Amino acid sequence: DQQLQSIKEYVAYEGKVIKSISLMQTDIFNDVVDAKPGQKKNLKQRMKEWHTNTRPWVIKNSIFFHENEKVSSYRLADNARYLRSLPFLHDARIYVTPCDDNADSVEVIVLTQDIFAPAIAIYPVDNATGAMAKFYHTNINGWGQAIDAGLEVSSQRNPMAGTSLSYTK
Repeated sequence: DQQLQSIKEYVAYEGKVIKSISLMQTDIFNDVVDAKPGQKKNLKQRMKEWHTNTRPWVIKNSIFFHENEKVSSYRLADNARYLRSLPFLHDARIYVTPCDDNADSVEVIVLTQDIFAPAIAIYPVDNATGAMAKFYHTNINGWGQAIDAGLEVSSQRNPMAGTSLSYTK
């Protein structure tokens, strides 16, 4: 059963008190090495420069548990699933470790990895008699907010051009 599998790593800590919650972010590209001075930057290094990490308060506002609460394995598993479903995160994991000084307390680490948020898409429409171009950004300034702007041009439509714009908070 998938639900039992997702809570399995948290069951041993059920009912223990959460002493602290730490937020950690991995690099957007795990394998990117920063360019040395004078060295030309490759595409991944440039993309890393253009990227703004998700702000810690955005992740904190998406956490379902707090310090000094008791661990609920179902809540932790559901929260990890929820974080992974956010459009600006590529991956999210929640780790629980026992505290050295107190057997009844645990420390929780929330580890996230962003996606590269800005993108452009161009594709044909109306049996290739037109085209749609979209620009979107799923994590504006690291705030977890998205914008999507599009332009569609087709000779089979009247008017020939149309636009779209959406914002998601």
